[in-house]
Amino acid sequence: MEEKGIRTVSLMNLPNIGKIVRPPRIIQVNYSLGTIFGHAGDRDTQTAILKKAIEVALTGETESLLVYDPAKEGNE
Repeated sequence: MEEKGIRTVSLMNLPNIGKIVRPPRIIQVNYSLGTIFGHAGDRDTQTAILKKAIEVALTGETESLLVYDPAKEGNE
């Protein structure tokens, strides 16, 4: 998709997997496995993570890694 000009971002809990797969842009979300968008029903956190993913997809550099903790971001 990147070759066709469609920018992508991967959300991951395990950065070691990202080092193997090497997607163009990675957001390491500091939540446990299975809760990449936060806890069920936590709409504010889910929205903050989605907005951050869109921002990184649009402006992030290739081979970039962002460690993202929504609790520290104040749920933008």
